[in-house]
Amino acid sequence: MAADVQRRLDAVAAGARFEGKLTDLLGPDGRLDQAALDTLTAAIVVRRRNALEVLVDAARRADSLYAIGGNLIRDPRVVDVLTGTALERRDAVRGDALDALLASVPAPLLHERGEALLENLRLFPDETALTVIAKTKPEKGADVAEGIARSPAFAGTESGLVARAALGNRDVEQRLIEEFLLEKDPLEKERRARVLGMIGTPAAQRALALELRSPLVFEIPHVLRRSVRLAVLEALRQSFPEEPSLIETQIEDDAGYERAEKFLEKALGIAYPNPRPSYLKIEGFPTA
Repeated sequence: MAADVQRRLDAVAAGARFEGKLTDLLGPDGRLDQAALDTLTAAIVVRRRNALEVLVDAARRADSLYAIGGNLIRDPRVVDVLTGTALERRDAVRGDALDALLASVPAPLLHERGEALLENLRLFPDETALTVIAKTKPEKGADVAEGIARSPAFAGTESGLVARAALGNRDVEQRLIEEFLLEKDPLEKERRARVLGMIGTPAAQRALALELRSPLVFEIPHVLRRSVRLAVLEALRQSFPEEPSLIETQIEDDAGYERAEKFLEKALGIAYPNPRPSYLKIEGFPTA
């Protein structure tokens, strides 16, 4: 890594914002440079929130799907920091790290670190950490997470329901799926799609996939119209984060939706009983 880039990173470690291009932090192989990672990790140890922001953004840019609209973090070194050092205190750094885990780290990478994430939930129980555990689906300790989700602090929360459904409570899972399928309000449909995306069970995946033909449209009069199908795609990416056809930027016409459907038909063994709605992604209203 060039000396001037190291100086800019040292400034970040001292509390300043990063000046320059994040791609300067990538090595010749396209991965995050080890010296950059070491400097940012040391800054995260002393709870520099700006250093975590740089780490997350650089790791996303280093991923091969970033160029087509992906936002994944798949570098195991970075995932280790996000699931380790960044979670050691209950503070803003931990909150940002949990958000990054939900948004960008594929579930299999979290599953490999399930024991550590579950222990962190025990130490610092909160709704975001509980949702991360739902996504993680740890091999051991599901009963502990279920107990936390049922506790008075979380029993009535969305994260508590998501965790219970994700970790094997079929009654809760079925109720949330039915509520999603029956929902007719576009904005609420989008919210319920995100819930099923976090649950990520096979039944939740199939329900989401079938609603990729939903005709619902969210509209702000005289401003924009947005297909609910975009929220469904985003939710499905929690389960299939490496599938390009589910990335919103790949939907440019009706053929884009068709490619996504064909992937889901093969991956989930579903068949669409209803016709595909007319093409819509997001469109603005014409101005006078």
